[in-house]
Amino acid sequence: MCAQVYIFGAGVHQQRRFMGKFSIYLILAGMLLVLASCVPVMSTLYRMATPDPPQRLELLPGGKAHRVFDAAQYEKVVLSLVFDFVVEEPDQVDLRYAYHLKNGARIQQHDAGAIELHKSRGISPEDAGGSPGHVEKRFPILQLDDGQETVAVDIELPGYGNDKAYALIGARAELNFDPPYFALSFVNAIVVWTLGILLVLIGAIQWARIIAASPVRLELHPTNEDDRFWCMCCHLGALLGYVFPFGHILAPLLIWVTKRHQVPGVDAAGRESLNFQLTVTLVALIGMMLSAVVVGLIMLFVAAAFHFSMTLVASLRAQRGIWTKYPINIRIIRSAG
Repeated sequence: MCAQVYIFGAGVHQQRRFMGKFSIYLILAGMLLVLASCVPVMSTLYRMATPDPPQRLELLPGGKAHRVFDAAQYEKVVLSLVFDFVVEEPDQVDLRYAYHLKNGARIQQHDAGAIELHKSRGISPEDAGGSPGHVEKRFPILQLDDGQETVAVDIELPGYGNDKAYALIGARAELNFDPPYFALSFVNAIVVWTLGILLVLIGAIQWARIIAASPVRLELHPTNEDDRFWCMCCHLGALLGYVFPFGHILAPLLIWVTKRHQVPGVDAAGRESLNFQLTVTLVALIGMMLSAVVVGLIMLFVAAAFHFSMTLVASLRAQRGIWTKYPINIRIIRSAG
């Protein structure tokens, strides 16, 4: 009978050790996901702040030009035709063009027409005899296909019109690639961030419940200055969350786990503080999900103000040896005693 009880107890102990390690792995995985959620947003902001220079393709009248550009990292492209010319006879001066933007063999966008140079620059008949001109025509934005790695450009300038009513100094096509939409990157970041937060919460709750399953025989109230210091740290350490990700959860959790069997009062203070941090995190998570509307932003502001003020109050009370019970707290972690 004693052997059966010993084997059963050893099995429970091994199971708790395994679940404890698994909980720590969940916390680490969640922290990595939260850090990874910053990558798409920061990358998009950087690319929006430092746009790539336009890709140029030189053109010649009476000829065709073909070029394939790398577009794997972009969402959309804008094509511009740029012409520098000298007007000889301004009346009805125009330049014909035709272009195709393709993904492989499939034409995604195409157009053909004429650019009226005299209207573009406002050239009047008095400007005849060698007036310089410059015109740029931008075409509608082309949305690239998902997974599209290249965009092919075919441009044709049929040649001079109106018996060489102008002298073409230079002609080129410019492709401006726009970075991915910030809104899409933000949504992806919120999804990854939320998943990371949930993993950290699940891991912290599971780990804390495993630790709380072992009862503590120490007295409730601290008796000396060192004991009151560690009780204060259980509350005050939560302010690390404003400096380090998840510091508000990990600091009280680590102090509670390491000192609850050694310092009187730490078990109660740490468990109360940890429950409060988990409660505030759940409220902040809901507020972040609703941040697209005003109510979400209000929830975040109220949660941060309430968390900061109550943490300071609890820390000061613990330093004087007074046990603090937070007014709003979901007590997920309970004592085994």
